Amino acid sequence: MGSPSSLPPVQLAGAGLRGNHGQLCRGLLLGTANLVNCRWCMEMNALSIQPAREQVAPGDLHAHIAGDKLLLPEEFARAVLQDGVRTAEDLLAYMQSFPSAVAETLHWQLRDVARATERLRAILRGRVDDQLLHPSTRPSPPLGAMDPDDLP
Repeated sequence: MGSPSSLPPVQLAGAGLRGNHGQLCRGLLLGTANLVNCRWCMEMNALSIQPAREQVAPGDLHAHIAGDKLLLPEEFARAVLQDGVRTAEDLLAYMQSFPSAVAETLHWQLRDVARATERLRAILRGRVDDQLLHPSTRPSPPLGAMDPDDLP
């Protein structure tokens, strides 16, 4: 099998997937979105993560947008890039899903990660999908599980 850059793009519309198929694009593994010829993916103009000469401070990543790049302090950018986080959308999802991993990487408290996530949401407003800016809450208890003591 050839490398990803040598493979032809997939034509989704020809496969009967008309309409909004953004969920499919968001579900692709990191780094494979360029294989899909998808108008949604192209319109979103993903902001790639790039290291910058900045320093993080508890609760503030000092992230900013420059053109089509999200600039992050060098040490943090390298850490998340090693974890497969390549875009601003990936970073926001990562921070929302794994706040304790971010806290450990930055030697922060969870409340600092929560503040930094809110600041990142504000920076990315209008640049990433609104569903990512306002994630749905997980049902409690997860998967419908109940405490056995509460069962009739």
